Amino acid sequence: MTTQNATSLSLPPYAHRISPRAKRVRLVITPETGLTVVTPPGFDPGLLAGIVMDRLEWVEHHLERANAARQSPAEPPARVELRAVGRVLSVRYRAGSFTAGRNAQERPGSSRMDGAAAREKDLGGVRVREQGISTLEVAGNIACRDSVMQALRRWLVREGQRVLPPWLESEAARLGLSYSGTSVRLQRTRWGSCSAKGLISLNARLLFLPEEVAGYVLAHELAHTVHLNHSPAYWRFLERLLPGASQLDRALREARRLVPAWARG
Repeated sequence: MTTQNATSLSLPPYAHRISPRAKRVRLVITPETGLTVVTPPGFDPGLLAGIVMDRLEWVEHHLERANAARQSPAEPPARVELRAVGRVLSVRYRAGSFTAGRNAQERPGSSRMDGAAAREKDLGGVRVREQGISTLEVAGNIACRDSVMQALRRWLVREGQRVLPPWLESEAARLGLSYSGTSVRLQRTRWGSCSAKGLISLNARLLFLPEEVAGYVLAHELAHTVHLNHSPAYWRFLERLLPGASQLDRALREARRLVPAWARG
């Protein structure tokens, strides 16, 4: 069995196993081994990445289930380290609202909830906000772990939306490249993607990566505005843009271990 470290940011790592008994290509996912592509003898290994890409939605769904089965239940964090921006925040948990009267369910004289209160209700009565530059306060129904995790992930997306688009804009200006727009969310397996129209999507979990590795992902996606593929010409272009890109790509393959369990859901 050989392990393929996919060069595309869109593909998860997978192993290739040749089976004399196989009559066709099969994708096998287990909690212990992750994704394995089983092929008959003589099958062209160069076709494997395309097969995985064609089934990517199915692969992502079942890898997520396998990861959940393998991992023990995540515990609410005591601290959050955002390596990409050099921030470490302690997390403080408190039952109830942040400030008396500030997060009331209804405004005086109105039967409608304000936006913050509505979001709190949607998140099971848990909200997250920053206190100063080094503390996160999680308040509300903190006895409900699922609600706490969901609220923390929503905060992570907001932080990614605050930090990553300006960083991408700065990197594009430095490299002399342009793109049509950007979005930030929590993708299941992709660190980033670039559409044919130049829309770049970034994973908020990039904030957990070292600055140089997260910056590599931004450069990687910007390079796709010129080469919308992973051809040899693309990799040569990326290496000219960012000397040492191949080493950073290898570091990225191991970077998922830096994402804390609470942020993987």
